[in-house]
Amino acid sequence: MAHGLADQHFRFYKEVKNWIDSWITSKDDQFFRRGIRMLPERWEKVVAFE
Repeated sequence: MAHGLADQHFRFYKEVKNWIDSWITSKDDQFFRRGIRMLPERWEKVVAFE
């Protein structure tokens, strides 16, 4: 998402919402499944560095 936002400039909330909706729609189910599966590992790293 950060890469896609690099050149974006929004003036209105609706533009932001439309961009996010399009970004989410462009991702397949595996993208979100992988992200959810990685959460415990990512949280362990966060806790380890606190």
